[in-house]
Formats: sequence, structure tokens, C-alpha cells
Amino acid sequence: MVCLKSSVGSFFLNQRYQKRINEVFLDICLMEATEKEAFHAYLKDADWLLTWQFRSELYGQTPKLAAVFTPTAGKDWVPHDLSNRVKRSRSPDASWRF
Repeated sequence: MVCLKSSVGSFFLNQRYQKRINEVFLDICLMEATEKEAFHAYLKDADWLLTWQFRSELYGQTPKLAAVFTPTAGKDWVPHDLSNRVKRSRSPDASWRF
């Protein structure tokens, strides 16, 4: 799972949530990308993404991607995958939900 870190504190998983994910989902390797370059490098191996935004042209760089999770409310910042390979999940109240 790849999470793109933001400079806005409420826009990324804090250490408490990261720890909880690692405790509950033992088989998940959670990668936090602190820069866009790292995020793009992780895409080829990502099964899941946690992000606020995702451009449709990036789906082609994600052969393993199964789902994109986003805490957006009001506007959908993650476009539909035209191949229907990747599911999207967004929270109606801007909170992280799995």
C-alpha cells in the first residue's frame, strides 16, 4: 500500500494510523511517499493507494493496482479507471475509511 504524504497534516496518515494498519494487516507493506518522485516510483508495485488526488494517466503505470482510497468529501479527486480494473473508494466526510 502506498500513501502520498502531504504538507497538510490532515491530508496524510499520521504515525498512529500507520501503526494501526501495520498491526491489523500483517501482510501489508505500507510505503509512505514524501515526494512525488517517490510516489511515482512506488506505483509499479502498488496494490492499494491512499491519496487525495490521482491523475487518470497514472493508471497505466500501476499494473498491480486494485484500489485507490481517498478521504475527499464533496468532490471526487480520483477519476474513474476506464478499464474498470481499479476500484475507487472515497469517504463522504473527509476521513480515512477502509
